[in-house]
Amino acid sequence: MSLNLWGCKTPQEAINSNSAQLVKNGAYFLFLSDIHLDASRHKTDSTQDTGLDLWQNCTIKLDSILNSPDPPKFVMCTGDLPAHYKCITGCFLTGEKLAAHNKNIMTVLSDLRKLVAKNGIPLFYIPGNNDPIAGDYYSFANQNKQTLFSLVDESILAFPALNVSTKKLATHIISMPDTTMGYYSALIINGLRVIALNSNIFAKKYHSVDGISQIKAGNTEMNWLSEQLKDAQSKGEKVYIAMHIPPGKDWALLPSKKNLWLNSFLSLSDKYQSTIVGIFYGHTHMDELRLLYDSTGKKMTQVAISCPGITPIHGNNPAFKLVSFDPQSLKPINFTTYYSSVSAASWGNKTYQFTTVFHTDPKKAMYESLKTMSISEINKDMNLIYTVRHGKPNYHGKPYNTMNTMIVKWK
Repeated sequence: MSLNLWGCKTPQEAINSNSAQLVKNGAYFLFLSDIHLDASRHKTDSTQDTGLDLWQNCTIKLDSILNSPDPPKFVMCTGDLPAHYKCITGCFLTGEKLAAHNKNIMTVLSDLRKLVAKNGIPLFYIPGNNDPIAGDYYSFANQNKQTLFSLVDESILAFPALNVSTKKLATHIISMPDTTMGYYSALIINGLRVIALNSNIFAKKYHSVDGISQIKAGNTEMNWLSEQLKDAQSKGEKVYIAMHIPPGKDWALLPSKKNLWLNSFLSLSDKYQSTIVGIFYGHTHMDELRLLYDSTGKKMTQVAISCPGITPIHGNNPAFKLVSFDPQSLKPINFTTYYSSVSAASWGNKTYQFTTVFHTDPKKAMYESLKTMSISEINKDMNLIYTVRHGKPNYHGKPYNTMNTMIVKWK
């Protein structure tokens, strides 16, 4: 018996699915992050990263969506492909650890390419802090100017679009100053520019091994972001900004106390509020939202939307999202989180929607709905789904104060 888009066996199951309305007009994209594959582990344990069994179940579910009669417009993957590893004397990778790290990366890249190879849907990748060859939180390129894409045949698997030929890629990419820096912009559908940031450069834990200082790299990227937003506005385009590490407490207090990258980003988010219609990130592994404010700390300017991780290591159920957007305004209006459990024999059909959890109008942009709600209301609703319905909002087994990360203000 063949399965439809949601893995349902009968038309009635499809009608009953919480996700049926989401893709009614086909205006949605697939959003995944923090896979953290440990290819040496065949069975997944909730205290460990993604094993081959969980990843296989996930790819089967993703395949059913990507090759459905109503597929997503594009796929966004916000990084962290390989498993975590313990940094005992340092995070720089050598020997067996490096070999295992590279194998995990190559396995995920190969599987992602296979998922999108059957159709013309572009899969755009955004770097995570675990993805550099040199190790965790190192620069995108290593000391030999190699990136994770150096591990594969780039003629078949070109950065950053995993199933688009080099010739066709040129029609998507607007700006990619340097492939070794990991950031770029692309026109994915008419009128929508995706700006993919390498926010690892802005991180507190960042280490440079590519010969470029963090301050120089960060300043260059922030200036480039400003130019991209200005250019998009002048052309009447709307913008999605995608990154791995979201703006907030994990960003370094650089380049100086009076001139912080975080403040620069919040300033640009305010200045180009009508141009930026969506901000997306990974890294936390949880299903959360971040509210961005202007310099007064009183006006909310943007809402950043996370994607939960496939890995269950932080106490979350494995998950990915489908994000729907209005075909005209391109503003995100809803998301469906599709989740499983570590012990499940298959991914299954467990879902919930933003509009249901937060009790919002499915025709309104998420930002418009959230700006009318109180912080306590948003916190209450977010706590219900923070660990992707795997219990109380804990992080690493400790109570998690969502207020600290949900509100992002100037420092």
